[in-house]
Amino acid sequence: ADELKALHMRAQGEIQIREALQEVEVWAADTEFKLHKREGGRSVSLISDWKDIMTNVSDMQSLLGSLKDSPYFPLFADKALAWEKKFITLDESLLLLSQIQRKWV
Repeated sequence: ADELKALHMRAQGEIQIREALQEVEVWAADTEFKLHKREGGRSVSLISDWKDIMTNVSDMQSLLGSLKDSPYFPLFADKALAWEKKFITLDESLLLLSQIQRKWV
């Protein structure tokens, strides 16, 4: 009975991690920048939803960070850490892009 209970807990823990990683993958595949054209000497597309995109990136980073608390994380560590690195790079790049865009506007 204890082995069955432990197996059930492990399965539930692994399902939660899989679902979280799937949420990250879906977000990454489906997310697009909302752009608006700025007319002037040259037509330039600017990102218009900085707050939303930065909040979403932060949420995904928090989700990935929370997975590390699970005792079942080691089974998914490679995939989760790869996503974590991608989100760190994305966060840094968006921050720089935001600063550059503000200088243009």
